[in-house]
Amino acid sequence: MESPRIGIIGGSGLYRMEGLTELQELHLDTPYGPCSDALMQGLLGGVPVVFLARHGRSHHLIPSQVPFRANLHALKQLGVQYVLSVSAVGSLREEMAPLDLVLPDQFIDMTRLRPGSFLATAPWPMSHWPTRCARCCARPWPRPGPT
Repeated sequence: MESPRIGIIGGSGLYRMEGLTELQELHLDTPYGPCSDALMQGLLGGVPVVFLARHGRSHHLIPSQVPFRANLHALKQLGVQYVLSVSAVGSLREEMAPLDLVLPDQFIDMTRLRPGSFLATAPWPMSHWPTRCARCCARPWPRPGPT
């Protein structure tokens, strides 16, 4: 099977990827410990993808326990270049109804009690990493370096 370029991280309620064929369950070692759960590699509509349940398939991890660094490192190890992360959240805006699909252009991560970034252990000198890079998948990520 060709290396997957697309990784899909499922949030609350999305623990399995319907339509994923030629399934392989993978367990990878990362410098950040184990992932939330097994990585499920397969084909989705003929396209190689990797799926990972953010909170585990049994939803056993609360947000502050999600090992996001291990999850992203494992996806990168498999050759993933683009990550689609799905989340179930609410809104205070009446025009946004349940089941609406929303693509945010800004975010605030209020998760606490876990490392906030890769920077403490980055192999390059860095003081800031702009968050715009993390959500702008249409362009290649910038080369590592200070901003």
